[in-house]
Amino acid sequence: MDELEETFVFDSYPQRVFIAILFIVVFVLGTIGNSLTIFAVMLSRKLQTVTNVFVINLAVADLLTCLTISFNIVAMFRTMNWPAASHWTCSIAGGILLMCIGVSIYTLATIALNRYILITNMSLFRKIYKPPVIVVWVSLLWFIPFCITMLPAIFGLGALGYNPKYKTCSDISDEYLPHINSTEAYDFIQVAGIIPIPLFVIFFSYLSIILYVRKNAKNLLQYKADRTKSMYGESTVNTKVPSIYISDTLENGFFTPSCVFYYRNATNLSMEMTGDRTSKANTLSTKKRSTVSKEEIQVTKNLFIVFCVFLVCLVPYSICLAYDDSDPVIPYAVAILFFNSCLNPVIYATRFPNFKKIILLILKCKWDKIPEPSSLLLRLKGSK
Repeated sequence: MDELEETFVFDSYPQRVFIAILFIVVFVLGTIGNSLTIFAVMLSRKLQTVTNVFVINLAVADLLTCLTISFNIVAMFRTMNWPAASHWTCSIAGGILLMCIGVSIYTLATIALNRYILITNMSLFRKIYKPPVIVVWVSLLWFIPFCITMLPAIFGLGALGYNPKYKTCSDISDEYLPHINSTEAYDFIQVAGIIPIPLFVIFFSYLSIILYVRKNAKNLLQYKADRTKSMYGESTVNTKVPSIYISDTLENGFFTPSCVFYYRNATNLSMEMTGDRTSKANTLSTKKRSTVSKEEIQVTKNLFIVFCVFLVCLVPYSICLAYDDSDPVIPYAVAILFFNSCLNPVIYATRFPNFKKIILLILKCKWDKIPEPSSLLLRLKGSK
């Protein structure tokens, strides 16, 4: 009995109201933002790309997360426990919430891997990202988190429903279950199955892209320096040199630094240039070198934005999982983790011009000006 009395319970109503307000912010911003993201891709073919298939999958998972938070908002505001008659609604809401968090993390890792393959191996990208493969891939992004979060509870390893300890619809703490310590195994399965692998893929992919882009950008600058030197010295260039074109374009709204590499056999290349032509060539070379450098910085910045936001939101909750005495902080760490679901649309709308343009047109109801209208949008226009 004494042990039960010492168990932490999140029963401070002012704190619960504060957490509920944070959940409301996530609910409102996330529902609007993710809905706009989905509509933008649905209404414009300009955004309908392989990458954006996974962006939409992330938006759907985040949207479901934001909608499911509404159950926790109600639970936080209640002065009594969840009604026993509707306990099943809380169980379903808790399961969907946990599953969607897993889907979001795995989808972020898939997007990172997608960027890595596109940049470093275009031929492999074309082989892998075909419609049948994409369908299977997206299905796995939902099936794996389902198996990790739902199946253990279905087979009695842990339980989902109203958790009196934190006043939320989630997994239930072991103090309130007849089979003691069952939630320890359930929590371990969730943490081990959802966090380490996606986090490694994200870190590996983005770091590899940065190193790859920087390495080949240096090769380009060295190649240009050799050409400039040959203009004032050697008259011919007899070598096979790599050339790189780095463009921090947003492939239909989402980050895709396109790096196109090709080899050019420059044999007996004449460098006979007179004063004005040499001056213009040097000016163009300087401008191009400057552009590549700026694009490289911008690509690096865009690479880290989604990853860093995800990492910042995940770290507090991960720290709480590592410490046994973190119970009072867990509700706040969970709220921070949920914020990732409403921040992704903000990143798309502010960092990626194509998404920003189309979202603004949707908000202004200027659907006629949406570039490359999809068949859905054309049907909507025709029905008016």
